[in-house]
Amino acid sequence: MFLKVVLMAFMFLTIINPANEQEYKWLQDSSLKIRITTEDTLYEWEYENPNLFEYEAGSRILRGSEAKESFEQLLEVIDLSEPIISEETVDVVAEHYENPVRIDVKRIDSDRCLQTWLWKKPNEMKDPVKGN
Repeated sequence: MFLKVVLMAFMFLTIINPANEQEYKWLQDSSLKIRITTEDTLYEWEYENPNLFEYEAGSRILRGSEAKESFEQLLEVIDLSEPIISEETVDVVAEHYENPVRIDVKRIDSDRCLQTWLWKKPNEMKDPVKGN
């Protein structure tokens, strides 16, 4: 009997607070904006607490659950617990968004503190002043 009660309690808590809600703690943030700029296209994800989601790919705009799913997929790659966007992360992003030249993230947490991450493709052009 005790085991049945524990199992039912666990099932109830899983329904009330599904695993994906625990996994994506960014849902507690006030806002989150991610922009990936490639050589051809600008991709933008925007989240405003409690439930405004938007995803733009060029001129295509998605809102609601489709945009949230896209956000969740992206945040499986971009780890906001890390202090920087690593080259390994950029390599994975490049598998989905060809030739990224810039990735920037702006998060305002529940305490209204702003955090930013920025990765820019190194400039391969020669510097005319330095002569290299």
